[in-house]
Amino acid sequence: MQKIQKNAYILLWSIFLSLIIWISFLSISSQIAKNLKENSELKEKIITNNNINNKIIEAIENNNFEKIELKWNEVIIFEKSNYYKTWLKENEEIYIKTTINWNVTIKINYWSPIYYINNNDITINWIINDKETFVSWIGEIYIKNLWGYSNIDIISENNFETKFKRYKIIKKIWNKDVIKENNLIKIF
Repeated sequence: MQKIQKNAYILLWSIFLSLIIWISFLSISSQIAKNLKENSELKEKIITNNNINNKIIEAIENNNFEKIELKWNEVIIFEKSNYYKTWLKENEEIYIKTTINWNVTIKINYWSPIYYINNNDITINWIINDKETFVSWIGEIYIKNLWGYSNIDIISENNFETKFKRYKIIKKIWNKDVIKENNLIKIF
């Protein structure tokens, strides 16, 4: 009788240990499978982001900011080059370039004053205190906030270049355009 109890005891312990080993094996193998899946998704995401970055760099190098088609119903759309809205901290500066003679409106939405000067013709300069100013120039203009934290709009009929350009990656899902990414890139 004691031998049967001993054998039953050993059998129960062996079943218990086998169950622990089996559960450990399942846990470890499921964790490995999860990590492999995450790694492959991460690898695919890195490849996709690298392709998008290469297309954006190519657009900057070619100065071609038209709509760029990507795969899976995605497109890159750059902001219009004839409108720029920004916040400027005290003494912060921005530069705007153009290759043709153009007219521009500098509109102060909040706070003031701001100062602008044409780098090609330093006689074209002014401090803007009021809400809206009309300026005409060619080349590069330098705008500096003189006080506080100002919000300005720069509006023109022609395209111009700024130091930063905003772009969106839009994905078409069914018949809806969904913004997947909204970002800012440095041009010069």
